[in-house]
Amino acid sequence: MEIECAFKVLSKRQIINRGWKTVEQANQEVRILRKLNHTFIVNFISSWQNQTKLFIVMEYLPGGELYHLWKHLRIASNSLIRFFAAQISVALGNS
Repeated sequence: MEIECAFKVLSKRQIINRGWKTVEQANQEVRILRKLNHTFIVNFISSWQNQTKLFIVMEYLPGGELYHLWKHLRIASNSLIRFFAAQISVALGNS
C-alpha cells in the first residue's frame, strides 16, 4: 500500500524562537495529533527527534495549510470565511 506523506522538519532552536516556551510544548502537540482522528484534520503517521530537530510525518493533502491559503488569498469573502469556520467547528466537535 502506497501512502503519500508530508514531512515536517522543525529545528528545536526555531521552535523556541517562534514563541514556544519549550520543545516539550511541540512534543505535546505531536501527542495530540497522534490521538486525533477526524475527516477535517490531517492524519498523523509518525514522529521522532534528534538533538536538534523534531520530525513529523503526516498524511499528504494537496493545497497546503489553511494558514498559508488564508495568507495567500488576503481578502476572503464572507461565504469563504463561513465555510472555513464551519469546517473548523465540525472538526472541533462544536457543530
